[in-house]
Amino acid sequence: MEEVNATEEVNEMAAMNAMGAMNTMNETDG
Repeated sequence: MEEVNATEEVNEMAAMNAMGAMNTMNETDG
């Protein structure tokens, strides 16, 4: 269970980072 939870947390962090990167790109493109 711990491994599954850790994987989910990593996936969530990766998703958040991807969203942040997309938002930054959109803002930069204006």
